[in-house]
Amino acid sequence: MAHTFSLLGPLSIHHDDRVVTVAAAKPRALLAFLLLEANRQVPTERLITELWGEEPPRSATANLRTYIAGLRSRVESPSAEIETVRDGYVLRCAADACDAEVFRRTVSDGRHARAADDLPEALAKLDQAIGLWRGRALEDVPLGPRLVWHAERLEAERVEVFEDSMQLRLDLGHHAEVLTAMRRHVQTHPLRERAHSLLMLAAYRSGDVAGALKSFMAARSVLRNQLGIEPGPELSALHRAILRRDRDLAAPPVAAVRREAPLREVTPPRQLPAAPGTFVGRREEIATALRLARSAPAVGRPRLVAISGRAGVGKSALARHIAHELADEFPDGQLYLNLQGANPDLPPIPGTVAVHRLLQGLGVPAGDIPAAPAEAEALLRSTVADRSLMIVLDDAAYAHQVMPLLPAAPGCLVLITSRAMPIELDGAAHIRLAPLDPDCSAQLLSEITGAERVAADLASARAVAELCEHLPLALRVTGARLAAQPHRTLADLSVRLADEHHRLDLLELGEAGVRSSLRVTLDQLRTSGDPVDVAAATAFTRLSAAHLATFSDVLVARELGLDAVAAEGVVDRLVTLHLLEPAGPGRFRILDLLRLVGAEACEDGAAVMGRIYSYYAATAWHAVYLLRPGIPPPRTDLDSGVRPPDSDAAAAWLHAEMFTILGVARRCADRPDLAHITMDLLHCLTNYLPSRGHWAVLADLSDAGLTAAEAVGDARARGLALSALASVDRSRGDFELALNRLAQAYGIYVEAGYRPGTAAVLDWLALVLTNLEQPQAAIGCLQRSLGIHLDLGRTAQAATTLHNMAEAYAQLGRYPAAERLLRRCLPMRRNASDVLGEACTTVVTGLVRALRGDLRDAAAWLDAGLEQATSSGYSEMEWEAAITRAWVRLAAGDPSGVDDCKRAADVARRLGDRYRVALVDAVHRRTVPDLVRAYRGPRSFLVERLILGADPSAAGRGRIATPSTWPTGMKPTDRES
Repeated sequence: MAHTFSLLGPLSIHHDDRVVTVAAAKPRALLAFLLLEANRQVPTERLITELWGEEPPRSATANLRTYIAGLRSRVESPSAEIETVRDGYVLRCAADACDAEVFRRTVSDGRHARAADDLPEALAKLDQAIGLWRGRALEDVPLGPRLVWHAERLEAERVEVFEDSMQLRLDLGHHAEVLTAMRRHVQTHPLRERAHSLLMLAAYRSGDVAGALKSFMAARSVLRNQLGIEPGPELSALHRAILRRDRDLAAPPVAAVRREAPLREVTPPRQLPAAPGTFVGRREEIATALRLARSAPAVGRPRLVAISGRAGVGKSALARHIAHELADEFPDGQLYLNLQGANPDLPPIPGTVAVHRLLQGLGVPAGDIPAAPAEAEALLRSTVADRSLMIVLDDAAYAHQVMPLLPAAPGCLVLITSRAMPIELDGAAHIRLAPLDPDCSAQLLSEITGAERVAADLASARAVAELCEHLPLALRVTGARLAAQPHRTLADLSVRLADEHHRLDLLELGEAGVRSSLRVTLDQLRTSGDPVDVAAATAFTRLSAAHLATFSDVLVARELGLDAVAAEGVVDRLVTLHLLEPAGPGRFRILDLLRLVGAEACEDGAAVMGRIYSYYAATAWHAVYLLRPGIPPPRTDLDSGVRPPDSDAAAAWLHAEMFTILGVARRCADRPDLAHITMDLLHCLTNYLPSRGHWAVLADLSDAGLTAAEAVGDARARGLALSALASVDRSRGDFELALNRLAQAYGIYVEAGYRPGTAAVLDWLALVLTNLEQPQAAIGCLQRSLGIHLDLGRTAQAATTLHNMAEAYAQLGRYPAAERLLRRCLPMRRNASDVLGEACTTVVTGLVRALRGDLRDAAAWLDAGLEQATSSGYSEMEWEAAITRAWVRLAAGDPSGVDDCKRAADVARRLGDRYRVALVDAVHRRTVPDLVRAYRGPRSFLVERLILGADPSAAGRGRIATPSTWPTGMKPTDRES
């Protein structure tokens, strides 16, 4: 079994009938260098300079050894061996193992035949040598200084041999054939005087004397214009000989010299690379592709199947697998061409070059391919007409790269892979490839790493697969790393991968890795020259640096300074390239591996984060202010956001962005330069989240706020975070912890002399005392709080305090006093445009009227309050209004109260509140569920009293003891106003 190496075109290795792949760029360059210096020692220092230049990294020597080891596993055989010698390496191989050496030896044989006057044999040898070429020398190899020299030398030899073959054809009397070929040749090599001489002589011998003279004038013009010289003596002598019709220019007698060269036997191409060695899953995609490939073709069109998906998702592996499944169904052969659309080291192959490659794969000699693109494309279509061929076009960069390569023959199948879905391809069937499912990911890891190893720790294997985002490329790299490191466990690797600072490094292996694969599309966007692409690259890197859960194109427009339409175009471009994923209507996200690559490429990440995070804090403030007017901003300079047009838009923005906002708060919390963002968000959202029942979000936000306050040493900020956490504790029924936190916050605010904070703590304390069934103590706190709010001119906060005081009086059964306070509160809330507060006060007024027995008046208040609460999204008040109206209606004999029960139950389930669900059941079934009796969380006392008929005299029986020692000045009084 022997290897053969091809350098006259893209580098390729054939092992018998199998193609051996060397995918990474530097190993390809290393192999090419060793082949061109075959059987000669190459010093290590020269190899390092060739691969890394004059300033190689410190790891260059170690990496070189790794590349050599990898090449040995691919190329060593009886005909080739890489040997380590002192200070270097030598690749020992047979003389016929490399096409470059075969080319030179065949050319030498042809020239010996020419010297022996065996012109047909000489021509046959030179044609055989030219037929070895499949493109430019070392076409897909990154060229260092020595490889550049080798490539240029080979190209020069090729041109010379081609012109030698044309001379032989003239000597054999084939002047018409030479005329056609040389017209194309001089277009490609306009400065070669010998080429112009051959063209002139071919035209003269074909009877076109004027054409020969015209060719001389064209040659003279190009030499003078580009080089500033006149034609040389040989070309000038030929020109004078043509002018006098010299008899020596006549063609030799054909019969005297012509001997037909043997015809080249063209065999069907079999170019498919080897099928993937490890391939799992994809049953549905394979079935779909096979069905499409075997479907009846349209008239005058091939069958086109395009596979698209993000980098590393396994598009090429799937295409190769499908191609091998179908290979026997295409008896005229299979062509394969890697278009290099996502190669980190090489640019995409131009469509014109790709056409030449396919024609040469079909057996058309390079010299017979027209230089004009349209003519070459026409020749390709003619060559494949009436054939049954499969063409695999792997890794296309864009649709226009593919279009010139499409045959018109209905018997052909074209498989295309591309990161961007080539929607411009008319009639193509599209398969969008997603990452593997968890089971297939574990199976792929198992096949690469070892079944026993994965089975022994399946949980860690699944964690690794999740961190690899179930991408086959990442899983293959990870599996190979584990296979090479038997001392490492899957659990170790999952822990290391979880660290974002090292994840991409762990997913690199040599030059085949996730970072380089994902970076290609970004680099192509940056360098495309298209303004949309450049803007898309900028948006992607900035959004990656910001690390947002999801975002909208409004943020893209603001960050790039674009209008809405232009921003949508940028986002659509990123989605098309699988750099963004849709995450709901008008929202998008960046997956973690892509985000890490984008963040690395962002040059001003810190500034981007500060700007984008400030946008979220400012917009959150504007949105909350529309819903709860009168609340002061956290900072006077908070003005970098977008102002929603109305309260509905504000609520919608907050709902859509809530988890993104929470992520921003967490990321800023422990950074002294950004901690103020977290505190701004906490300040805004403590006035919004409780009304929506978002207690879990408020808990996380408050924890982040506490971290931020400690990071910057801000005592007042710590007091706010403690107060917010106390409100969460209250919602969970942990009143003792809530009281302790409030005591800490109170002490902080009193020491700092911060009266607004002191009043806020007293308001929260009153709510806790109300839940402890100590309404008289709660009223004492609220009286003191109200005085502070009014003294500071904080009308909106004073209205809230009045409302809470009314509920405390109602809890005591003092309904007239409660109603007086509610009537005083309601216009204050209306004047402040506090829609949430107005809904709350309206509903509670109806509830108090019901407790007084005025069911008709109560129903009117509840109708209005229910509409306000529902339209403003105030779920807790929507439940309270619905359940109260249900009781009122059923008490009045109105069966529509059952519908209100259902509505209240739906809201309670949406809030995840079993206590409220149980109260609905009490109204509906007229029984008291055990859950209500046993409940220890914050109670809806007025609703409970209405439904269950509890005795107001029970108020004051605290479930837990309040702190025995209050901070100075904090202990509430029992005085009532």
